[in-house]
Amino acid sequence: MEEFNRYGGTPLRVSDAALGDLRVSGVFRSNDSTGFIEALGALHGISAHANAAGETELRR
Repeated sequence: MEEFNRYGGTPLRVSDAALGDLRVSGVFRSNDSTGFIEALGALHGISAHANAAGETELRR
């Protein structure tokens, strides 16, 4: 997520502390946070929602 936040558009945030311990490996384009979020949803049941700060919040 650090790479997506560095190179992507809308910042990604984790709202569930347990997700911070989740290890994810793969090849993702640093400017394709949508593809990354879709993979997290398919593999781990994680969803993404826009929060009031304009960030994309990831949660289970």
